[in-house]
Amino acid sequence: ASGHGNRFGHPKPEVLERWRQAGASVHDTAVGGALRVDLRAGGVQVETRRATHARPWDAQARWEQGATGLSYRPQ
Repeated sequence: ASGHGNRFGHPKPEVLERWRQAGASVHDTAVGGALRVDLRAGGVQVETRRATHARPWDAQARWEQGATGLSYRPQ
C-alpha cells in the first residue's frame, strides 16, 4: 500500500526495481486504489478499484461513461 504522505515511505524505488527484475507484477494503490486479488487454479487475477469505480470527482471518467448533470464538462 502506498499513497500521499505514507509515513513509511512506501514504495521504496529500489525495492520496486528488484521486484520488477525478478519478474513480479507491481500494483500501486496510490494509482489504482484498493486491490482485489483472486487466486484461482488458472493463476492470479488483480483488479483495481479505480478501474471499475470512477471517483466521484473524476469528471472525465464519468463523462466518458455517459454521466449527465456534471457541474464540470471535460474539454
